[in-house]
Amino acid sequence: MLITNVCVFENGRFRHGTIETDGQRITRVFNENEPVPAGKRADGKGGYVFPAPIDLHIHGVNAFGAETGELLEMSSALAEQGVGLFAPTFYSAPVEILCAQLKKCAALIGKETGARIRGVHLEGPFISPRKTGVMRAADTVAPSVAEMEKLYRAAGGHIFSLTIAPELDGSDEVITWCVQHGILVQIGHTDATYAQTEHAKQLGAHHITHLGNAMRGFHHREPGALGAALMDEDFSCEIIADGFHLSPEVIRFLHRIKPLDKIVLVTDALRPTGQKVPPFFANGDEVMLKDGVWKRVQDGVTAGSALTMLQAMKNLTGWGFTPAEAVVCACVNPARLAGVDISALPLLLTDCHFSLVRSSDVD
Repeated sequence: MLITNVCVFENGRFRHGTIETDGQRITRVFNENEPVPAGKRADGKGGYVFPAPIDLHIHGVNAFGAETGELLEMSSALAEQGVGLFAPTFYSAPVEILCAQLKKCAALIGKETGARIRGVHLEGPFISPRKTGVMRAADTVAPSVAEMEKLYRAAGGHIFSLTIAPELDGSDEVITWCVQHGILVQIGHTDATYAQTEHAKQLGAHHITHLGNAMRGFHHREPGALGAALMDEDFSCEIIADGFHLSPEVIRFLHRIKPLDKIVLVTDALRPTGQKVPPFFANGDEVMLKDGVWKRVQDGVTAGSALTMLQAMKNLTGWGFTPAEAVVCACVNPARLAGVDISALPLLLTDCHFSLVRSSDVD
């Protein structure tokens, strides 16, 4: 079947085009000046065709979680949502517990049949006990190359990224070790000053974990980690575009001041995201969905988002991003960080509001 009247993402922009599908997958995209053969046709009604999004910070989906070792189930569920690649994200925990979790998951990487696993993201344990967010201060660990090596071995080398607080003693050595081993170093869950954040960047930590959340805020006398992330064009930043973790006004501001290629869309979605029946648990805590985000039942602390990547892209377009810019933030930028070629990702067909359309459903 040929689907005409679609907008195909190409070289950072959308162009009008035609695609071919076998009813399950998009099998061909026709070039702008390429003749389209005769055959059964359907009207794509201006829908978007683009590479499957990449989520480099996600804890779980549909009651399946990284911390519970359900990576293959996450892979299948995320593929149903249109995600092509992801980094299952682990909470801060004592090294022995993390090692046990990583060993279990390392045996699964490469066996996924849905969204591909790029490697794991460790959101700790080398984070500030003052900026843990929903995680526990008791589960933080002082940065240590010896402990990092234990985690790396337990993961079979499948550590893609590490979130670290650069103000902690020992962080310089861990950042340097990670850079030498090809691990993306992210600054987050931190009380770092502007100078400490800039120093970490010089060592190779150039990416920011969920901008604005669980980090020292901006002050006119001490810009802090947030100020460094906003003012230094060298920093790329994760954003959670649910309207809560960052307000729409801040996202519009970021759109104006930050180079587009430094904005990376993530969900930070928790294990119960998409789960229909309670109780809902994440990282061993019961959580509830309130105002569109997950909050811990016992104290109301924000635990994470309930986003999907496509919903996050839709939100961006409501806050001033063009559809093509949303694709750059969800696909192109994370692909560059992950070191993958977006041409190797499956193509999606969505309607003009980024709702997934199965090609088999097109009349």
